[in-house]
Amino acid sequence: MIALQKKCQRILRGYLPTSLLTIHLPRVESQIQALQQEITSIAILKAERIWRERGETDAGYLKKSAEQR
Repeated sequence: MIALQKKCQRILRGYLPTSLLTIHLPRVESQIQALQQEITSIAILKAERIWRERGETDAGYLKKSAEQR
């Protein structure tokens, strides 16, 4: 993800024409967004696993907590 963020910064600092920015920037930003969603999903799964290992049983509470964030 850091590599994609650096790529985004290089594109922005590269003094490229606006036409090229409109082509390349959305593609990189969508890749960053996909990675962020994947990282978030993994974090939720890890939290749920730890939560259940500690003996919690109310899954509705966990679901509401995840949706609020």
